[in-house]
Amino acid sequence: MGNRSMRRAIDRRQQAMSKRQRWSKTVSGVAAGAAVMSGLFVGVVPGVAAGASTGLSPRADAPGSGYWMVTQEGAVYAFGNAKYYGGMNGTPLAAPIVGLVATPAGQGYWLVARDGGVFAFGDAQFFGTPGSAGATLTSPIAGSASFPGPGTPGANGPTGATGATGAAGPMGLGLMGPTGPTGAAGANGPTGVQGVAGVQGLTGTTGATGLTGSQGAAGANGPTGAAGPMGLMGPTGPAGATGATGPAGATGGTGVTGATGP
Repeated sequence: MGNRSMRRAIDRRQQAMSKRQRWSKTVSGVAAGAAVMSGLFVGVVPGVAAGASTGLSPRADAPGSGYWMVTQEGAVYAFGNAKYYGGMNGTPLAAPIVGLVATPAGQGYWLVARDGGVFAFGDAQFFGTPGSAGATLTSPIAGSASFPGPGTPGANGPTGATGATGAAGPMGLGLMGPTGPTGAAGANGPTGVQGVAGVQGLTGTTGATGLTGSQGAAGANGPTGAAGPMGLMGPTGPAGATGATGPAGATGGTGVTGATGP
């Protein structure tokens, strides 16, 4: 298998591992730290990058008080506040790991191989390799760095105390702008509670009597009313006095005697 075919196979393996995030056993505690540090002291001279005698690549600091270390085989060791997100130990590599690059958030990292292979863990994303871009390396990879993209805005801090109100500035001499249109009348507010009745006031003094007006003209006679019902008969009055005797009448004459019949 040629170098280019092997590089493509490594890229495909790395992409698959970045999805399933294979986890290896984390080395922690005093015993693990002592084992790693003993390896450092045996094969590493302070101030010199670790070489093939130790299999350890230089450490990468994590945000806060902690860091990671990575071996040429891709085993990652976390210390302090740094968290373990996985490694390449146990996976065949086409070239040794030469560095570890932490993400800006410190919640993941990339392992970089000498032949340009990149392996992402945690919140690190895989963006490609020189081989996947069609580039042919003329020398081994010697270093790498992460690009600090836009971070997530932090939470708003507490609102500070309101400062004292400043003195009013001088009144401007600009022209008064035109009066704006009258706004629509607002809705009537609810009727307020009726207040308590006040104390009744004192009765005022009686005013003077006015002058009598002049008598008006007599009105026209009204129509004759209908005849009323007959009243009850009154009691019989006393007998009147006897009138005086009138003069005696004249004596009549003697009539003629009639003839005797036969």
